[in-house]
Amino acid sequence: MLKKRKFLLFWEFYKSTLLINLPLSILIYLLTFNLTFFFNSFILIGLLGSILFKENYRKNEYFFYFNNSFSKAELFAYCLILNIILSIILKTLIWVITL
Repeated sequence: MLKKRKFLLFWEFYKSTLLINLPLSILIYLLTFNLTFFFNSFILIGLLGSILFKENYRKNEYFFYFNNSFSKAELFAYCLILNIILSIILKTLIWVITL
């Protein structure tokens, strides 16, 4: 039960970073029209933008996660890992579709 609760808490954090990450990555794609650069920006640039936004405007949210035994490093590492996994899956799907 505890693992499910931790996963749900992480999922809520990830969704809040995704709200910043995706528009930023899509904007970068629209400026470059390079799909590879979109995936790379989704993994790193969008995540860094989300972190900067949360550090400046939503610092109080971290207390909720600290009280539920998450550190900032854990949250950001999980987000990075999930971004990498999602990018690999999407790249593979696009590659299979375009064959």
